[in-house]
Amino acid sequence: MVTVAATMAWPAANVHAGSGFELRSQSATTLGSAQAGMTAGAADLTAMIFNPAALAYGAGTEGAIGATGLSTSVKFSETDATTVLGTPISGNQGGNAGTKVAVPNVYLATGLSDDVRLGLAVAPRFGLGSYWSRDWVGRYYGLDSKLTTVDLVPSISIKTGESLSFGLGVDVEYAKITTSGAIDFGTIDTVLTGGAFGGVPARSDGATALNAHGWGVGMVAGIVYEPRRGTRIGVDYHSQIRQLLHGDATFAAGGPVGQAIGAVTGAFKGTSLSSDFVAPATAAVGIYQEISPASAVMVDVKWTHWQALQDLQVTFGNPTQPPVRTDFSWHDSWFVTAGGRYQLSDRVALRYGVAYDQSPARDATRNPIIPDSDSYWVAAGLEYRYSRSTKVDAAYGHIFASDAPIGLKATDPGNAFRGNLSGMIQDSHVDYFAVQLVHRF
Repeated sequence: MVTVAATMAWPAANVHAGSGFELRSQSATTLGSAQAGMTAGAADLTAMIFNPAALAYGAGTEGAIGATGLSTSVKFSETDATTVLGTPISGNQGGNAGTKVAVPNVYLATGLSDDVRLGLAVAPRFGLGSYWSRDWVGRYYGLDSKLTTVDLVPSISIKTGESLSFGLGVDVEYAKITTSGAIDFGTIDTVLTGGAFGGVPARSDGATALNAHGWGVGMVAGIVYEPRRGTRIGVDYHSQIRQLLHGDATFAAGGPVGQAIGAVTGAFKGTSLSSDFVAPATAAVGIYQEISPASAVMVDVKWTHWQALQDLQVTFGNPTQPPVRTDFSWHDSWFVTAGGRYQLSDRVALRYGVAYDQSPARDATRNPIIPDSDSYWVAAGLEYRYSRSTKVDAAYGHIFASDAPIGLKATDPGNAFRGNLSGMIQDSHVDYFAVQLVHRF
């Protein structure tokens, strides 16, 4: 029965707008400079999602609303796909697994005094999606997959003197995961019963769909130090958020073979499920330096503790449905960005930046549902100040993702009935366009 259960996966999703399933789409301001300035730039109240100490650089009561459109492309080129028995798995290459999505965000901030400010950010920090065609060769590893989070982050900043600001916040995170995949009942039948039910490997498919959601809480802390006017150094930390997701699993037998196996084993029936979900801890340091009254440069380095995500385990309410494990074995990753800002006129400013985003995925365990690889950013942004109290920010960026190998084996833990799958993730990229309105009341 353990081998039967291992036909199902519990993948997270990926649109490759950040390493792993981390999003970097919370602010049009920082997206215009490829996220440079996120830690120490303190350009407006949207910086609170990165560093709550940046709140101290606002004034009065402020609000911001924005959205980032993401258009992603992910393709796969297969070199080999076979069952554990060596039977070729027929199917196409999966098409373009990318997607188009709009990611919203909202911010509010107000002052309790000259030195104390409160803020609230509502923006997803994680969340992605991939969508492979129904009959592709990697269907036993997954078809559609989507992760959505909403983070509510109330924060407070305290300014001590003229040069030092502290910030502290609470991250209340809602997460929802939906995923689907095919089940190779033909191979299950051949291995477990010798083909008693007439199953044909890779030709007698069923399907499964898993849905789960939950809440978790973490903390956020940051510092901005300004040793002299025009020079700022920022440090921020976001704690790990671990939550227990609850939901349900449904199954489609796909025909008499799946129906017979379900009847004999008691598995592959609708049931409840639970799974741990980990949003990793992050830490960043950044420098903001004014070069002249009209220009500034920014550099940021961010670390993400992806090593906390070694695997994903799913347990089921049906006692005949043993737990499922999907191996990740990720390592910690780094994001490095540099950019600048140039004031073109009293009303218009230009932002620009480049970045390197290291993937946490290892070649040996890279999954086509999370086809993550190292990526490189180029970005530009424009700020238009309509009045002293209102401005509009827009940003465009292109993310080039490196080609990355897939080399999954049926002999690896949990892959017995998913089969062997090797090939290359290629032609992956992201285009983003962000716009936001910032207003001081």
